[in-house]
Amino acid sequence: MSSKKKTRNLNLNMWASTDIPQMSDFNSDNVNIETGFTRHSTDINLHIASDERQRWDSPCYCGSYTGNGASSRTIETHCGFVPSFGLVFAASMPPSAVDFNNKVKRGFFGVFTAAGGTTGISASQENFTVTNNTSSSNGDYISLNQSGVIYHYALFR
Repeated sequence: MSSKKKTRNLNLNMWASTDIPQMSDFNSDNVNIETGFTRHSTDINLHIASDERQRWDSPCYCGSYTGNGASSRTIETHCGFVPSFGLVFAASMPPSAVDFNNKVKRGFFGVFTAAGGTTGISASQENFTVTNNTSSSNGDYISLNQSGVIYHYALFR
């Protein structure tokens, strides 16, 4: 005799001491378990939150700006998320250029996180601020907003 009580979700047998289990009851329970597990494990909406799905669908945002020569400038990205990591680089320059004759180093590359970044760049919500210095006591110049230079940036969720 099959069990009189069944589980709520998978309709598995809940045996009482007076029940007499049959092989068909065990096979039926196995089919119900397999069906329930398959339905659960293949339901993508059940396992991925909407914010995770959005992060996977658009993990980064890229843009560019043209330097205007100001010593400090906030770049408004309109990316729609607060980046956890970002980088900025000049399109036509190496990451760093050294003029050995004049003992000058100019940096055209910056990296930032919410906790900080390389010299000359910092993050604020969706935006970031770059600097461009035209004088230096030690010959190190940050050039993340040099007039007329095109810069690209990549922001990551």
